[in-house]
Amino acid sequence: MRLTRRSVVLLLVAVVLVVLNALDLRTGPAAEKLPVLAAVVPETVAVLQISTPIEKLRMERVSTVKGHPQFDQWRIITPLQFPADGAQIRTILRAFAAGLPMDAFVDDGNHEDYGVDDQNGRLVELWRAGEEEPAVSLIIGKPAAGPTAFVRIPGSPAVYRADVDGAARYVRPASEWRDKVAIDLQGAVVERVELTRGAETLRFVRGPSTATDDNGKPKPGDWQLEGAGFVTDTETVDAVVHVLSRIRSGEIHNADYEGGFATPAAIASLTDAKGVVTTITLGGRQEEGASLIRVSGRDEVFRVAANVGTVMQLPKEAFRDRRLMTFERADVAALAWSDGALTVVLDQGVDDVWTVSQPANMDADQRLAMSAVNTFASLRAAGIAPDDTFHATGARFEVRFRDGRSQVLELGQTERDASDRPMVRVRVRGREGVFQLAESTIKELLKAFGRA
Repeated sequence: MRLTRRSVVLLLVAVVLVVLNALDLRTGPAAEKLPVLAAVVPETVAVLQISTPIEKLRMERVSTVKGHPQFDQWRIITPLQFPADGAQIRTILRAFAAGLPMDAFVDDGNHEDYGVDDQNGRLVELWRAGEEEPAVSLIIGKPAAGPTAFVRIPGSPAVYRADVDGAARYVRPASEWRDKVAIDLQGAVVERVELTRGAETLRFVRGPSTATDDNGKPKPGDWQLEGAGFVTDTETVDAVVHVLSRIRSGEIHNADYEGGFATPAAIASLTDAKGVVTTITLGGRQEEGASLIRVSGRDEVFRVAANVGTVMQLPKEAFRDRRLMTFERADVAALAWSDGALTVVLDQGVDDVWTVSQPANMDADQRLAMSAVNTFASLRAAGIAPDDTFHATGARFEVRFRDGRSQVLELGQTERDASDRPMVRVRVRGREGVFQLAESTIKELLKAFGRA
């Protein structure tokens, strides 16, 4: 069938009307450019406020002077009066830092359905220092998909969906905004540590610096336990300082919480380079999987990880130097393993090439030999034996040096430590003390000698 001129004209008119009708449907809010909240640099925010008609949570930066020691500290002003959790606040400020874009238009009303009405929505406001009006205001409602939530800009009827990093962050009660960091020190500046347990006090003092870092700055000196009668293990003391310098609690109790502080299990005092002393008191009350502590300058009782109490109560012997061997790899002439009638000797030749000189007809695995000498060069015990009992098995490792010296590690009985890990008692010939070495470490070393 052939179309007439009139039919073609009518068809074109119909097509134009369809297109115009489609364009008309897209002239509503959904077709408009989605709004974007203004960017707010987190360091410029002095006040964060989250409120409903019946509750207002207001948190303020302690100091607005950048560079001030309290610039990164926050405080709850209402409804409580406590230090605030700066980490939680910084997370929210980052969500608004680059300007918060609306992901999608949702509705032009029905606010209660999305939780963005004046009664149920959370009004989030960020103020800069010295300004009377908030830099950003947003009403956050029910959660949407993933980290997004339904939101509304105050004064506008439009409901949008936006990525606010999870709606749940904004509905926490004021008590959950309290600062859960019980103590925050830089371990490198701690120069003195005292651990008091009943009548016993262990005093650790840093010795003078003997080395510099890559930037030419002096490294902290080794630790010394006063009156110990043995060489102090710096790595163990550093580990204790590391645990005690940064403690974050899982729960905060009121000051009158019964934690056994009348008869504390231990007291730790950390003195920094400026002479400031921070004291941690470990309550005598035992709680499974946790420790109860108080920190000087704070009234609260903190429920913290159990390892805090563990390091505060380490026995004196736990601080004995655990270094079993220390040497430069280039000084090594040979490694040897002996077990009864069997002896395997690995010789280090030129260009770090390893060969087996005993027994005959055995090849050296270069990778395993290199791994073994590196392990021996900084070998540390996994633990200190609880007593000096040692049943020699006749098995031993020996490191022979180019100048004729040697270091011998003798192996004793196998046992399990307090964490039920298999250990082997070892001792270094010519040195006092019985130590524990992980059985897995010995098995790895034996591979270099063909003894899997």
